[in-house]
Amino acid sequence: MRNVRVLTVQSLAEPAASSLAPACTVRHDVPGLLFSDRGYTGNYFHAYTDVVVSEGTHEVAPFAELANTCDAVVGVHGAGLTNMVFLPTGGVVIQVVPLGGLEFVAGYFRGPSRDMGLRYLEYRITPEESTLIDQYPRDHPIFTDPDGVKSKGWVSLKEAYLDKQDVRLDMKRFRPILKKAIAHLRQHKSNNNTTLH
Repeated sequence: MRNVRVLTVQSLAEPAASSLAPACTVRHDVPGLLFSDRGYTGNYFHAYTDVVVSEGTHEVAPFAELANTCDAVVGVHGAGLTNMVFLPTGGVVIQVVPLGGLEFVAGYFRGPSRDMGLRYLEYRITPEESTLIDQYPRDHPIFTDPDGVKSKGWVSLKEAYLDKQDVRLDMKRFRPILKKAIAHLRQHKSNNNTTLH
């Protein structure tokens, strides 16, 4: 990732998606990553079900086949991480935990990923990696007393930490997590005499 400066995620409308998105036909000796850009905000459904649902007219099967060619899924806590169900055994799930004392939500993916034979890694952001730092002074209770914000109830927590917060990863801090993921994937592939996707 040292050469990646900007990553742009773009949705392609059907039917153009199949003709505009190039198929990957090359095998690499580096991991294939699936970045989840579908967090909690605006997606209330994930709080009430464990079923992966295709959105709109999109087919699950082609996406599942694509995701199964990846070695890891990386995402901020949210419904998008459920795509881990499509990873091959031995893959890696990296959950980015936003600010707000939200460590309790990490278990939603920690246990199931291990049960599926996946390596689970977790990255907790700092205030400097949160867009909340642009909205509130550093001594605001949103940073200094997240339990106080949570104690006011779900609406308070949701408004403060889910609706108003985006994440900007510090790649120097995040690098050790990526190195752990790569080491695991290389070891798993070596043990199974397979190549990385």
